[in-house]
Amino acid sequence: MADATTLSLLNAAAGAVLYYPKTIVSGGLCTYVDRTLSVEQGQSIASAMVQSSQTARKVTGKLTYPVLDGDGNLARVLLGTFSFVMPHGSDLSDRDELAARVRSLIDHAVITAMVEHGESPW
Repeated sequence: MADATTLSLLNAAAGAVLYYPKTIVSGGLCTYVDRTLSVEQGQSIASAMVQSSQTARKVTGKLTYPVLDGDGNLARVLLGTFSFVMPHGSDLSDRDELAARVRSLIDHAVITAMVEHGESPW
């Protein structure tokens, strides 16, 4: 089982942003908060959850990125999510391969253009 430690995630400028443990439910859920801003509504939250069924294990996660206006009020919230479904019996090399390909997909130029510039892939 992984430790409930502070997460260090990179921002767009490749700078480390620390997310501190907020909620840890052993074996099921972890929630972390970026306390860079003292205003709670402006704090980004990262979370992950593990669920198991008779046939597979599912790992999901999300990250919220709130944006404040010039007066410090919440203007909008951006959301990113992920989901991995791994049938029981899949081996570590298969799970590693899936994770590597998903990371690569997210970082691919086509996906980056869609997210950053609203471009369509065709």
